[in-house]
Amino acid sequence: MVGVEEIAERNKLHLVRTSTHNQYKAHCPVCKDDRRVYHLYVNTARDTFCCHKCGASGGAIQFHAWLKGVTFEEAKRDLYPSHAHNHKQPEHPAERLTRDQLRTIGFVGRTSKIAPKGVDPKVWSDRRKAELDWIWAEWQERLAWERRVELHVRQAIADGNMSQAQ
Repeated sequence: MVGVEEIAERNKLHLVRTSTHNQYKAHCPVCKDDRRVYHLYVNTARDTFCCHKCGASGGAIQFHAWLKGVTFEEAKRDLYPSHAHNHKQPEHPAERLTRDQLRTIGFVGRTSKIAPKGVDPKVWSDRRKAELDWIWAEWQERLAWERRVELHVRQAIADGNMSQAQ
C-alpha cells in the first residue's frame, strides 16, 4: 500500500515533523501559503491529510488525486496499476443456479466459500470446486435430458402418435 508520506515524497513536498507523533506539516501547493505558515498536515499513522486553509482532506488515494488534479479512480489506477483490471473472481457457472434448479437435480444447497475452522483453505477450495463441477455436470445432464424429451414429444406429435391436447 502506498501511504501519504510516500505520495508526498513523490510529489516533492517537503514534510516538516510536528510535535505530534506521526504528524507532519507542509506548505500547501494549492493555497500557496507563505514560508512561515503551514496549513497542510499529513498524518502517517492514519494515512490522512488535511489542509486547514483550503479544506482539502482525505486518505492516501485522495491525497494523490488532489495533488495531481485527477479523479479518485484515475489516482487509484495510477497508484495501483496491477489492481486496475482485477475484478471479482469469476464465479463458477454452478453458483448461478437457483435453489429450485438445484433441488431439481437433487441438491439442497452448496458448500460455503469460507472454509470452516481447522480446515486448510486450499483443501476446502479444491473440495468446493469439485462439488461445483459435479453440480454443473448434473445440471448439464438434466438439460440434455429435457432436450431429448422435448425432441421425442415433438417427433411423436409430428408422427401423429400423440395429440397436442395431452
